Amino acid sequence: MRMSQLNLAQNELNEFEGYYQDYFDNGMRAKLGIFNKQAEDIVLIKNLLQLMQEFSADYSNTFKALTLEKLNDDKMFKSPHFQYWHEKWLVRVHGQNKSRDEMQALMKSQNPAIIPRNFLVEEALAAAENNDYSVAKKLISALKNPYDYSPSQEEFSKINPLSNCNCNYKTFCGT
Repeated sequence: MRMSQLNLAQNELNEFEGYYQDYFDNGMRAKLGIFNKQAEDIVLIKNLLQLMQEFSADYSNTFKALTLEKLNDDKMFKSPHFQYWHEKWLVRVHGQNKSRDEMQALMKSQNPAIIPRNFLVEEALAAAENNDYSVAKKLISALKNPYDYSPSQEEFSKINPLSNCNCNYKTFCGT
């Protein structure tokens, strides 16, 4: 009896990777505004993630830019490799039987306009130490609806100004 429980557990664990990969792939499809599954989606996803890694692109802001179709002056967006990827993505999403509004709604539901970046939390905590709670209140207010894509959230989508320096800036989970 004990061996059958062990075998059952092992079988479940062996299937986990497939479940996880399907969940990841479907989540990434939604982030890219893709409603249905096609084999080439995996290459599209991997190529974007590779570009983001190569250019040290901000994860949240990259998906926000794609969602809003506002590709800024970021080096990655100007690169020929990204432009090639972007053309492939546009062909893929426009080949669906969905409107641009439906696609953008799906993307907005999966890609937050803002996230609680550590440096913003640290700024709020530093101000609170001096009895200034306005910074924290403003951040909390913006984070209440991270998928709103409101103009008031724009200042909170900036990346840490120290992220590109060679200083020993440390960040901690659980702030």
